[in-house]
Amino acid sequence: MIQDLWEPIMQLIGNAIIGSFFILLVLLNKRISAWFLTSIWAKLSDGYRHRLKRSLIVNDMKIREILIELRTLVSADRACLFQFHNGNTFTTKNPIWKVSNTHESVSPGTSSEIGKLQDIKASSLIETLRCFWVDDYPFGVYKIAPEYCGECSSKLKPCDKKILFIDVYELEDCYSKSLLIEQGITYVIDVPIFNGDQNCIGFISVCYCDEHDVETLKRNTDKICRNASQIQFILSQGN
Repeated sequence: MIQDLWEPIMQLIGNAIIGSFFILLVLLNKRISAWFLTSIWAKLSDGYRHRLKRSLIVNDMKIREILIELRTLVSADRACLFQFHNGNTFTTKNPIWKVSNTHESVSPGTSSEIGKLQDIKASSLIETLRCFWVDDYPFGVYKIAPEYCGECSSKLKPCDKKILFIDVYELEDCYSKSLLIEQGITYVIDVPIFNGDQNCIGFISVCYCDEHDVETLKRNTDKICRNASQIQFILSQGN
C-alpha cells in the first residue's frame, strides 16, 4: 500500500519542483527584461537630453549672433530678446505672468542689463506691453508698422504686426518709464515674437541711449523686423 502511495507522491513532488523551476525562470526573465528595458530607456533618455541640450546651446548661439548683427546693422546700443513665462500661480489659481531678458548684445561701453531684467511681473509693465494686443497707445508709444517697414508693407496681405516705437521721455510716469531711464535708454523699438499658434511669446527690443533723429531710427524698422523673424523661426524650431 505504501508503494502504491509512494509513486503519486513522488510524481506530485516532481511536478512541484518542475513548476517552481518554471516560475523561477519567469521571475528571472521579468527581472532581466525589466533591467534590460530600464537600461535601454536610460540610454535613450540620456541621448535625448544630450541632443536637446546641444540643440538649445546651438540655438542660443544663433540668437546671440543675430542680435549682434542686428545691433551693429542699426547702430543700436542694445539688442535684446525678452520672453514671457509663467512665474508660478497666485492663490486664485491664475498664472503669474512674467517676462525675462534671455539674450542680450551691447555695444562697447554700454552696460549689460540682462542680469537685472529677470522675472519681472508683466503687470508692472502693462502700460507698454498691452500695446502688443490692443490698439490703445499711451503718449510716447507709436505703432510704426507697416508704415516704416518695407518687409511689412510689401506683403500682399496687410501686416498687422504691432512694431512699436517708444520715446521714453514722452511716456507718462510709470514703472516702464523708470526702468528704461534706469538703463539709460532714450528710444526703443519693440517687435513681437510669435509661436506656431500665433501667440505672442516675447519680443525683440532694440535700444538707443543717446539722442538721435527719430525719423532715421524709424527707418530701421524693416531691418529689425527681418532679424526678429529669424529669431522667431529659431524659437519655433525649438518647440
